[in-house]
Amino acid sequence: MLDELRRVVSAATPGPLFTGDADRATSIPYAGIAYTDEVYAHGSADPHAPIATYERPEDAARAVAVANAAPALLAVVDAARELEAATIARDLADESDTINAAYHREYAARAALWAALAALEATQ
Repeated sequence: MLDELRRVVSAATPGPLFTGDADRATSIPYAGIAYTDEVYAHGSADPHAPIATYERPEDAARAVAVANAAPALLAVVDAARELEAATIARDLADESDTINAAYHREYAARAALWAALAALEATQ
């Protein structure tokens, strides 16, 4: 499922996506509560053309939230996997300089995870 999500995200219209008035597409990225049923992408080739339409504004808002969060969610998954691998490497390290490298790898992995979580939290 993650590989499919990566494929879809990489092939999709670059974000951020937003809902609302097409005039906003030429000014600033906007993500908020949907008040129309059209989804636009900031910086798309034709910012006045919706990239998707939905019957209900709530559905458009949900699609925008998921699309905007997907890259950050993938970064969190990657960082969590690296942290797990780094922790295992540290646990398996012997008492030589290998353990020093393992601790540094784990520390870097923890920092990457916190950064990915902060990016996810900042996603609109």
